[in-house]
Amino acid sequence: MMMCDEMIQGIRQVLVQLSSFGSFE
Repeated sequence: MMMCDEMIQGIRQVLVQLSSFGSFE
């Protein structure tokens, strides 16, 4: 499986969003 930079950026954005939600809890 080859991961494109765009895919990696998208995944990182999701991780950042999840981290933000975790802070709210």
